[in-house]
Amino acid sequence: MSNDLFGHADATVLGQGVKADAVLDGDIAFGSAQLYYSLFEFPVAQALALLPPSVHPCIPGVVGVTFWNVTEGPLGPFEVALVGVACRTGIKPRHLIHAAFASTPQAVNWLRDHFGFPARLADVRLRESHDRILGTVVENGVNVLEVETQSLLPIVGGNSFIKVSPPIAVVSGTDGPELQQFEASYDFKRVLRGVPRITAWQPQALNRPQLVPTHVISGAHGLVEFTVHPPRYRMGLNQAIETAGVRKLEVVV
Repeated sequence: MSNDLFGHADATVLGQGVKADAVLDGDIAFGSAQLYYSLFEFPVAQALALLPPSVHPCIPGVVGVTFWNVTEGPLGPFEVALVGVACRTGIKPRHLIHAAFASTPQAVNWLRDHFGFPARLADVRLRESHDRILGTVVENGVNVLEVETQSLLPIVGGNSFIKVSPPIAVVSGTDGPELQQFEASYDFKRVLRGVPRITAWQPQALNRPQLVPTHVISGAHGLVEFTVHPPRYRMGLNQAIETAGVRKLEVVV
């Protein structure tokens, strides 16, 4: 028997997922945007309880918080916050998204219908000031999420990029829930890195009361141009993806 660790959450814990049956008609290019990506540790036992049996946890457990501030593109200006648990399929890192927020109804529907993110409408803001990067989510007047990074240092040269693990989301498939991967590529113009700090965190509002970070890993902010691609893969929940493989989706171009 394999000694590899796998998640043990079932569909009743993860939910049946969003239908996500809208077809993305080719790539969508977003111009100048901000990306804020922070990582925190939390107990691996809790990560196992939030991941399906088809993926491995990170050791220690890792929760990722991602903000976008998008100013250009077919959806108009919008901002997004994603909260996910880091996982692996083989050596490939991903983040299973457990909470998602967007600042406009159009962005909420786009995230749900195309990618299966459990998006909700909220006041999402990502701001860069002279001394910090600040990402906030206010839902129904409650500050449910706030992350900031101060004492930022510029990263230049060949390392001036942020390694962003692809998000995956639980979606409703014809034979039950599946995992679908979000596909994007990034062109980094400027990168700053520092030590993040959580100043507001409401686990109930983030859908998972056991998802509580305990230690800081890193925070990074980038000015980017990024392109979102049509989803290419869906994966099962109950069998190791290394064994069961992925289901390739037909890409419309």
